[in-house]
Amino acid sequence: MSDRRPSSYARRLGQVVIKTQPAGAGPEHQEQQPMSPPTTATPEAPTRPSRRRGGERVRITVDLDRDKHRGLRLFAVEADADASQVVRLLIDRLLRDPGFAEQIRGELEQG
Repeated sequence: MSDRRPSSYARRLGQVVIKTQPAGAGPEHQEQQPMSPPTTATPEAPTRPSRRRGGERVRITVDLDRDKHRGLRLFAVEADADASQVVRLLIDRLLRDPGFAEQIRGELEQG
């Protein structure tokens, strides 16, 4: 039976990390930095505007049921695209086509 203590998980994780590091990047070759205790305080809001440029992408996460996910993937494969491209184009249409946006608003109101 496997050991399920947190210290055992940490030890095994450390072994995996060491195995996946390139040669010469192991803990014996790295400077040891003191670990600071984790903080539970929420970070303060930035005091200056974001440096994000207009063209930089931002990731979002969307939860889909299996059938919708499969349908999206199949549509993307048939269109020789990836699902992200399809979703980006749908969002572009939503933002530039007032009729489509109104249709989506109506569907949102219906529930």
